[in-house]
Amino acid sequence: MATGISELKISTPNGTATRNVTLKQVLFCPDLAFTLVSLMKCDTTGYSMLLKDHKCTISDLHGTVLGQVPLTRGLNQHQYMFQTDETVNVAHKTLSLDQLHQKMGHISPHAAKKLVKNGTVTGLNLDMSSKASFCNACAKAKPTCKPVPNEHTSLHVTNVSDKVHSDMWGPATPQSHDRRNISLVSLMTTAVGATLNQ
Repeated sequence: MATGISELKISTPNGTATRNVTLKQVLFCPDLAFTLVSLMKCDTTGYSMLLKDHKCTISDLHGTVLGQVPLTRGLNQHQYMFQTDETVNVAHKTLSLDQLHQKMGHISPHAAKKLVKNGTVTGLNLDMSSKASFCNACAKAKPTCKPVPNEHTSLHVTNVSDKVHSDMWGPATPQSHDRRNISLVSLMTTAVGATLNQ
């Protein structure tokens, strides 16, 4: 959650050099590990962006190139190094696995931990010994199918072929001995039990 709004001076890579740029109306989010720059906001204020040759080139109203941000691990990102006089109030908060899971948009806790461990996500400290707990938001938002009941609830059939369950599977590789690659499985419920036809 944003707690303030102000200007932010950053340095952007521009070829072999860097250029200082002032971002206006920046939202200050103390819990956010990264500084995100909205291309839509840049566009509405008259700047242009060109995504080409594995970099994002940002130009001002007159066409002057302000920065060229390289494509790294699927994102146009630049690690800004703070100057020594700017590091007085910098503090890193150690996150639990549950906090990281929530901040990363409720992705799998195992995947979130792996992203930090592999160095894909940087700029934050994760308590590697912390364990993930049950997440109510995920349990309510992510169910994909109805639970399978523990007990049989429908009526038992009394005659052969009263109920037939079928499923088609394929194409499969490799093919069967008779050069077929699709299988039809039928389960016929009988009064005594079930028979399997393929």
